Amino acid sequence: MQNLSNLQLGEYHLAEQIGQGGMAVVYKAEHPQFGTTAFKVLPSMLIHVGELLTRFLNEADAVRILHHPHIVQSYETGAVPHPQLDEEVYFIALEYIENGSLLERMIASSLAVEDVIKMGIDIGYALEYAHSKGIIHRDIKPSNILFRNNGQAVLADFGIASTAQYIRLTKTGNVTGTIAYMAPEIMQEVPASPRSDLYSLALVLYETLTNSRPFGTDTASPQLVQKILQERIPPLQDVIPDISPTIAHVIEQALAKQPSQRQTSVGEFVSQLQHALQRRTPSQFTIPLPEPSEDLLVDQFTKPQQRKPKAKPIEVNRPNAAASSTLGIQASNDLASSPRAKFTTTLQFVLIAVVTFFLVLGIFFIFQ
Repeated sequence: MQNLSNLQLGEYHLAEQIGQGGMAVVYKAEHPQFGTTAFKVLPSMLIHVGELLTRFLNEADAVRILHHPHIVQSYETGAVPHPQLDEEVYFIALEYIENGSLLERMIASSLAVEDVIKMGIDIGYALEYAHSKGIIHRDIKPSNILFRNNGQAVLADFGIASTAQYIRLTKTGNVTGTIAYMAPEIMQEVPASPRSDLYSLALVLYETLTNSRPFGTDTASPQLVQKILQERIPPLQDVIPDISPTIAHVIEQALAKQPSQRQTSVGEFVSQLQHALQRRTPSQFTIPLPEPSEDLLVDQFTKPQQRKPKAKPIEVNRPNAAASSTLGIQASNDLASSPRAKFTTTLQFVLIAVVTFFLVLGIFFIFQ
């Protein structure tokens, strides 16, 4: 497809290209009413390839009915004439989120456990809302989780979402989505459900916490499919021994192979995460995380950025023996000067005086 940078398409002035996925190219664009937008375009060469146009329009339908603070907002969708070619350009104009994706953050540095769980709660809210509208995302992965400037996580890319009217785009025997994050039942030709999204979200949290993909780096291989279907994911506490057992249990339940063994809904999962977060002690917010695995860079075309050094653990300064002795003496002196101590001392002098008086009196009578 011809590069559309610096072109005027309808009311949109396209600037530079800012992203590219399996079926669309995204440009930063300016609109007189919407301001800066993410202008998502389906390349003309893909319009007649399989179901790609259907998928593209399906995303447009999905995001148009979803209005939630943790879901990328859709402004407009349609087709405009290309100014230089005899063809139409299909587009979706979306909210521009400028603070990067989860994938970029995972590559750049470790994320604090608290931040990972809060991100999971944000995306959980978005999914629970989408599910209430009958929409299943089906492609939850780090590159589809974006961040606003205020730190809130936002869910993007509903390109292969399914609805009650639109269940599957693929032919029998095929699946659509990112294999590495796909729930086991999807690979067995079971229709996607809200619990499928739950599994994918839990897997993203697991990967973000451990900085590695539990099933390896392959994105489409029989070996990877067999691992997802058969192998047990290593327990979180084996990888991060200091993580809260409650948090580990909540995430691991959502990663059960059988959907019926997971939480009943994403809403229940979010509630459990919130409860687990509130029960944690302050020391658990500074768990040292493992170094990132090369697995995270499998889809990247650039070398990983140098990781920022982790902060050193805070040590509590304890007094030495001499200082302890000095503190003890000082405490004794302070105690001696208290009102209660003065009363006790006075009482002792009175008792001694009384005893002495009776001794002297007894000696006097003896010698009489």
